[in-house]
Amino acid sequence: MSLPPLLILLPLVAGYTLSVTLNASLYYAARESGHRLYFRALFYAVFLVITATLIHIILGTKSDTYHSHWMHLLNDIADGRGNHGIWGVGAGISIALISIVIVLPIQYIANLDWLRHTPWTDAYRARMKDYLLKKAIEHNDFERLLHRSFERKIPIMFTLDNGKVYVGTLVRAPNPIEQRRAIRITPFLSGHRDKKTQKFTVTTFYGEILELLNKNPSERPEALKHLEQEDMEIIIPSDMICSSHLFDLGTYLDHFDKDGFGNT
Repeated sequence: MSLPPLLILLPLVAGYTLSVTLNASLYYAARESGHRLYFRALFYAVFLVITATLIHIILGTKSDTYHSHWMHLLNDIADGRGNHGIWGVGAGISIALISIVIVLPIQYIANLDWLRHTPWTDAYRARMKDYLLKKAIEHNDFERLLHRSFERKIPIMFTLDNGKVYVGTLVRAPNPIEQRRAIRITPFLSGHRDKKTQKFTVTTFYGEILELLNKNPSERPEALKHLEQEDMEIIIPSDMICSSHLFDLGTYLDHFDKDGFGNT
């Protein structure tokens, strides 16, 4: 058995696995590629090798079974000469294997999965997840806007490259792990911008129909009984969005369109 591949490959695989499963790292790893992702995997691989080496030393000095049986087996497999010392050629194999085994316990501890589900611990997990998400998107203005909209339940106005405009609320929170190809919203209103002046004109208001869809089907008009609110959702391709910003209806009516859904 070749020792160098085990020493390099297994810890690197373990390091990559840890980098994409730890809450503190997975948001960043999902956005990285190429050498940046390699360096992140290498960083965790070094951490795992150091930890595995310490475990190897402790087991080698405290456990007769590990020293006499496990290391004896690995040393025989590695060179066939029966070197029984904990620093024989089998030590590298053992450390590499330990680096794989300890990934799950480290993930379990670091992600706080060991905490019981109580209102306090669940709230703490939610705050920690929100903090890590904000750190991951702090340099991405668009993701920060989406997160602010979802967190504060404020609609966003999206202007598309074809002049169409949609205003609505996000159906779900932004997830940095996913590659965003589209935005899914529950529309509030829509319209278009004039090609020359870029003034916004409202053409469709969805508030009334959404209010009806929130009612029990028996209380709706016959034409709406077969629909659900999610049937009104609109998918906006990310590459079509020219601009976006938060949209507050009261501010819009008071300062930009005092006549009520005209031009602005």
